[in-house]
Amino acid sequence: MRTPVQACCVGALVLCLACVSAAEVPADRQATTSLGDPVECTEDARDRVTTRPFAVPSPELPEVRRHARPEGYVLVDSLVAKIFIPHGGEYCIRFDPARRALRDTLVPYTLAPAARAAIEIAPSWLREDMENNLRQVGTLQQEALGNLLLGLDDPRTIDEVAFSIAHLSTAVFYDIGFAPEVLEQNAELMYQIDEELGFVEIVDYDLGGGDFYSTTRYRTVVEGDTTEIEIPRETYYWWVAMPKVSDEMVLMDASVYDMHWREYLYYENDPGYPLLRNVVQRLDVVWDGIRHDWPGGRAFTDSMLVVDAIGNWCSHTVPSAASGNRPIQPNQIAHEHNGNCGELQDLLCAAARTCLIPASCVMDILEDHVWCETWLGDWQPYQVDLGGGPTHVANPGIAYDADHGGGKACSCIWSWRNDGYTYDVVGRYSETCTLTVYVDDPSGLPVDNAAVVLASEFYYAPYPLYRGTWGETDQNGTVSFVLGEDQNYYLQIHTSIGDYPESGFAELITASVPGEHYYFGWTTTGAMPHLNITEATPGTNAPYVIEVEYELPCDVQSGRDYYASPIDYYAEMLPVGHLDSFFVNQQNYALYRFRFPFTAYELAEAASAAHVLFHVPAVADYYFILSGVEHHKLATLANVKARLWLDDTVGVPEDGGAAVASLARPFPNPAGPGVSLAVTVPREADVTLRIYDVRGALVRTLADERLGAGRHERRWDGRDDGGRAVAGGVYFARMEAGGTVDTRKLALVR
Repeated sequence: MRTPVQACCVGALVLCLACVSAAEVPADRQATTSLGDPVECTEDARDRVTTRPFAVPSPELPEVRRHARPEGYVLVDSLVAKIFIPHGGEYCIRFDPARRALRDTLVPYTLAPAARAAIEIAPSWLREDMENNLRQVGTLQQEALGNLLLGLDDPRTIDEVAFSIAHLSTAVFYDIGFAPEVLEQNAELMYQIDEELGFVEIVDYDLGGGDFYSTTRYRTVVEGDTTEIEIPRETYYWWVAMPKVSDEMVLMDASVYDMHWREYLYYENDPGYPLLRNVVQRLDVVWDGIRHDWPGGRAFTDSMLVVDAIGNWCSHTVPSAASGNRPIQPNQIAHEHNGNCGELQDLLCAAARTCLIPASCVMDILEDHVWCETWLGDWQPYQVDLGGGPTHVANPGIAYDADHGGGKACSCIWSWRNDGYTYDVVGRYSETCTLTVYVDDPSGLPVDNAAVVLASEFYYAPYPLYRGTWGETDQNGTVSFVLGEDQNYYLQIHTSIGDYPESGFAELITASVPGEHYYFGWTTTGAMPHLNITEATPGTNAPYVIEVEYELPCDVQSGRDYYASPIDYYAEMLPVGHLDSFFVNQQNYALYRFRFPFTAYELAEAASAAHVLFHVPAVADYYFILSGVEHHKLATLANVKARLWLDDTVGVPEDGGAAVASLARPFPNPAGPGVSLAVTVPREADVTLRIYDVRGALVRTLADERLGAGRHERRWDGRDDGGRAVAGGVYFARMEAGGTVDTRKLALVR
């Protein structure tokens, strides 16, 4: 804990650190990440903090009742959609009785054809994340990133490039210096470097059905025996393959010598400095499972462990403390040969990833120190000290916390996930406490995705307050933080329906106690968005039945970090989504759109899945709506199947008007080896059904004939009129019948 009373002890603390063993290096100053401006404590809320858990409402997930197919009805149209529904928005399916069709309307976003086609060739486990990221950028960015993935020269790199597209902050794609080609070069370099290294190899898995992924396998020592360890898939993509290590932009322009850091660090060196390629090429074992504190500046040998050699390379490359411009780009750091803990962190992390070793950047901003972690069976501390100093691995004392012989009481220690998302790791370096924050509105409804920011005093006098860590509330309105012991903590909450405090930060905890769990709740001044719905009872035995089946796999939490510049924005999938769903007629649809009270059928509130058979009360426009209006900031992923059924005993109702020909939605869509297309005509007519590409060129004629009244199916096998297989991508099916033209978009996957 830092208080004015202790100010006179700072000099003693520094002397104490100087007396620590060689494994505990004096604290570095001036981490390259900027603290920003100090913040102010404006309120004392310590009397509102409790150590007793509070009751948090959690929505129950009712069992979904499955309905049998309606008897005596024929299927006349169907629709399948996978879509993200933003907070305050909706996804809507319209029943069009004139065409006997289902149409999706109020679609919250569209994707460029190249982006949609790129998603379809990405690994199946990545497609939702890709769509979520691409939907948030403009058409130009969508086209550029989509065409990049579709045009890769080496198919082995599809998953690495797709992961970068899916998970880099959208701010990266808008940066003036960003070129999409850097993502391809980054991935190609990984496979190129892999061929030269004996201690690691990239392994590729194809499980079929579009489920493929890569990871690395490397040689290490476990309990005295040399063995191979394969890293988890997520670790490979986040902390090996990503082309960004912390808060730097993703570049390969003139400012970084026209190379991405994976190329520059491996293949380039200044005269008199070691070449990383030569340092690691002949090495065999990554780590021996033991804590090490190796002196810096040693000669390189072929018997070195890889984590030692990479750290020693950093100490040779950056032998001097920081001076000048304090760069954050690894290439510039390696070329300028000076730096403190911030520069050495960025260089060590980038060098490890260049050699296909997982590494992350760990931040202890308030204690003015940063370092790395590397995954060696689990995450281990990893640091190179400034001034050509030692390399430490598996030594938690590098944080200089008093629990490991140092002179600090660490507060907020977190690691970066390269999209701006941060997670607490202080427990690896200090005794900890936990703080859980709960936010609700005046009606007791939990406030999702409220931004909660914590601050504490800076390490040096006069101990100003700075932001230390942050997070967002989940669907239940809660967020928890793991924090260091013996510290003071201050809080700020941001929502669209009120902030706490109105300005500055509120003091919550004084001298945090290890092992304690603190709780703080706050109620917003404004109310959560709410729909005023009166439920009506639908009829039975109607001429039309709309069947809707949906599931909501996740809600999508969003946030920003407070130290990257420009700001990084990230998304985190929270298991099981929740939305309201209902059917409305035309009049009540308009009332809903203006957020007035309205009447609805088949209402399901905060549902995560449903299966509904709606007997349409009248042959008129009706709408099925999945609504995100009652979310504060969460988006939701929805998988929707809708079918339109017609009573085959009554034919076309007299009040249905003159029905026209229609083309049903292609199924399946996206299509693999083939796709079914169904044309419904109300009376005998001349019908054409053709496939066109995105340029408007005719690809295939499936029908050009006179058809009787009813439903007619044709199947396209993905070939043109000459029998040649066409490339995967976006195509359009166009029907002309009885003066009616109907077009459907489909995606062909190869």
